[in-house]
Amino acid sequence: MKLRFIFAIAALWAGGALAFNQVDVEKLQNTGSCPKCDLSNFPFPSTANLTNANLQDANLQGAILTKVTLVGANLTNSNLLDANLKKADLRGARLEAADLRNANLRSANLRSANLKGAKLEGANLERAKLEGAFLENVNGLKRF
Repeated sequence: MKLRFIFAIAALWAGGALAFNQVDVEKLQNTGSCPKCDLSNFPFPSTANLTNANLQDANLQGAILTKVTLVGANLTNSNLLDANLKKADLRGARLEAADLRNANLRSANLRSANLKGAKLEGANLERAKLEGAFLENVNGLKRF
């Protein structure tokens, strides 16, 4: 599946080193699949459409995914620690055992998403849509 968006040529520096793997970024862009990839701190454009993307076991720590479409994406066991998913569309996404600690999920659409065993300690879920979401064995989910 060829994704129809252009990744911004951007580099975020962490301690003077590129934080994400550019080859992995290109692989995701060209195939829609990048399991176990290092996309940490990557600034995805808000127009990115990652519908049904395979990002299982991917490192997305600190990634900027604001307003990104991730409908039906496989993010099982992915590292989304400190990721910004504000207003992201995660309807039906697979987030089983994903690390979402301290992630910004404000106004994210998580309807029918599978969050079984996800780590949500410190995550911002203000105004998140969770109707139909599977929340079994979720750690850190506070009632609000």
